[in-house]
Amino acid sequence: MPILLLKLTLAPLLIAAATFVQRRWGGSLGGLMVGLPLTSAPVSVFIALERGPAFAARSAIGTLLGTVAMSGFCAVYAISARRLSWLPSAMLASFTSEHLAQRRFSSSSLYSCQASASFLLTQWQGWQAWAPPD
Repeated sequence: MPILLLKLTLAPLLIAAATFVQRRWGGSLGGLMVGLPLTSAPVSVFIALERGPAFAARSAIGTLLGTVAMSGFCAVYAISARRLSWLPSAMLASFTSEHLAQRRFSSSSLYSCQASASFLLTQWQGWQAWAPPD
């Protein structure tokens, strides 16, 4: 029962904290707080408590790779939205990039160091894609 109470209260508290950060310090910091896998950390703790550390480790790798796919989505959208005037084509390009990333990662078994490197690389690429145009 205590774990259920934690599950029910922790997620709303994290969202409330992100909302407070966004209102106090701006959208960039609030978006960074929600965009990073900080909000998935409690889920990993609950998985470790309920299913064991081996399952939690595999789940953490999946979380990192999901973030890689999300970063690809954001980078392709940022690039195509600048160059294409028709919004649905930009959306199609971004959804395509996410689908390809998910397909690539779901068929392979990567280790945590490879998943972490992929995560850091795509975060850097996403940051570069959102840079203001020259």
